[in-house]
Amino acid sequence: MANAATISDVKAIIAAKDAFVSRGMIDERVAPPGVYRSWERCLSSRLRQDHAVEFLPVQRSDLAHLRDTNRQLLDVSNTYLERLASAVCGAGYVVLLTDNRGYALNVVGALDRRDGPMWHAHRHGVNLSEPVIGTTAMACAMAERRAMNVFGHQHFFEGNHIFQCSAAPIIDPLGNVIGAVDVTRTSHTPNPGSLMLVKQCAREIEAELFRRTPSFLSVRLCWQASGEVTGDSLLLAFGSDGQVIAMSENARTFLNCPREAGILSFEDLFDDQFGTFVNRVNGANGAVALRIHSGLALYATPAPRREQHAPKGDHCCASVIGGSASIEPTSEVEFGDRGVGVQLAAAINATKIGLPILVLGETGSGKEVVANVLHAATVGDQGSLIAINCAAIPESLIESELFGYVEGAFTGSKRGGAPGKIELANGGTLFLDEIGDMPLSLQARLLRVLETKTLSRLGSGTTRKVNFQLICATHQNIELAVREGRFRRDLYYRINGAVVRLPPLRERSGIKELARGLLDDITQGTRSLSEAAEALLCKHTWPGNVRELRHALTYAHAMAPEGEPLRPEDFRLDIQSPLEDKQRNGTIGNRPGSLAALEKEAVTNALLSTDGHVGRAAAILGISRATLYRWLRQSPMSTINSSGTTAT
Repeated sequence: MANAATISDVKAIIAAKDAFVSRGMIDERVAPPGVYRSWERCLSSRLRQDHAVEFLPVQRSDLAHLRDTNRQLLDVSNTYLERLASAVCGAGYVVLLTDNRGYALNVVGALDRRDGPMWHAHRHGVNLSEPVIGTTAMACAMAERRAMNVFGHQHFFEGNHIFQCSAAPIIDPLGNVIGAVDVTRTSHTPNPGSLMLVKQCAREIEAELFRRTPSFLSVRLCWQASGEVTGDSLLLAFGSDGQVIAMSENARTFLNCPREAGILSFEDLFDDQFGTFVNRVNGANGAVALRIHSGLALYATPAPRREQHAPKGDHCCASVIGGSASIEPTSEVEFGDRGVGVQLAAAINATKIGLPILVLGETGSGKEVVANVLHAATVGDQGSLIAINCAAIPESLIESELFGYVEGAFTGSKRGGAPGKIELANGGTLFLDEIGDMPLSLQARLLRVLETKTLSRLGSGTTRKVNFQLICATHQNIELAVREGRFRRDLYYRINGAVVRLPPLRERSGIKELARGLLDDITQGTRSLSEAAEALLCKHTWPGNVRELRHALTYAHAMAPEGEPLRPEDFRLDIQSPLEDKQRNGTIGNRPGSLAALEKEAVTNALLSTDGHVGRAAAILGISRATLYRWLRQSPMSTINSSGTTAT
């Protein structure tokens, strides 16, 4: 809008930028707000307009890793970049694909027309980020989450005034900006046509990424019963429980679902029940009417899917439900819940474009198993899985455990120093278990490592490059922790790339199948469960989740006569539901939310999370081992024995 009024007025742009740099004055008739915000960031980074611009590529070995990290984005975008190049190369444009940090991943089009600066700027692996080369259309587009034109003196550095570029962000189905499409030529004036083309190219790439996202059911929404699927379609993908696991950026905008909204379900958006909607879609020959809560009436049809071929080592297999790919765990890794397999497949897909994974679930629900599955399916033998429990290490030691230290950094430090868990995870997977318990003082430092991919050991000013797949897990309500100020909001957004939400065992439909699989693993297939035992296991509420189930099966296997199926009397379980106990008992000590109930829950969770190890449980609780033993002796409630199973 403002650009068209100032195409030939170069002096106006120069004057406006000088007024902003010297006096903070803003004139949106000369440059859009997004450009002003970029200028502000450049000033905050202590950049000067007369600084020389250097287009520096990464080392050859780093370039290979950069491209491997963004392999899916490169594979998906290649066809669309070639089509864009054929449309714009006649006008002298070069087409560029960058990752979300501004590194050039692919360059196509008008290669023979590049002069000196154009050639230096458009090479694979060149760092084109805002802190390095100042204001660009790519940086503005990714920061503003919309297509942007930047031309002539709108660039912050004087050396870039010869360029005119148009760029659009690429936003993945989880709402993350993962890169940008850009076209650049040597010109001092904008081109509205090029802006429209890069925007359409980015939307087509986003639609293809969506088509490759595993889901239980994927649909497109339209205002009429028929219509072509394009990059501008309103696309949504759901898990088997109705949780929204992916949506296109247009759908996110249309439904007013900012990424900060957190986890959403089908019922949060529409005036219908998910199960009813699935049945209507499966039984329909065409579009299905659907109304959103605002009252707008739309039509939904199954969205086209890209057939997924699971790479060797994946622990998931695909079936077809409602015209979309449904992923279920195999017997090798059985969670007793079909929806977990769908989430795992989506998470594996997310790791291929470098997204971190956040695993949410109660203590003992299998978060570490998920981390192992994701590591095996993505990194495999190419790197190590390095795990650290942020709740089990004293606050005074966790910093050195994470970041390492140099000799003499503190009293008692080893000669020669020691690497930290983050450094050891380089080239592999870093699993931060119970990250919700990480001290606030360390969260800022972890965020910097994740943003810069560099770290410094304690006591050292030397930085080291690190690159790893990040998996975090917590049993806490992390969104509540953010609202209450116990967890940094910026760190939450950084680790919340894709979410795997593990339901508690009591809510899983396949407890019987899970128990059979665990028993086969424990006994090498020599035991089975009687029908009565299976009924008992399905009735129990499992406060310790899968960990408690495994302990219960192990105990029953040891107690039962050799070679016979396990019977109810072989188990040591409270048949009556603990939840029913609380509801029937009116005493203050057993009422949910009371101090005694919270105390019991904390002790139980600590012992279960440490497999009944009293010393480590006491460390988690912040009390001495003697105090915990005294509590266990004096408590009139159920206690936890050394094997971690509940005994009354």
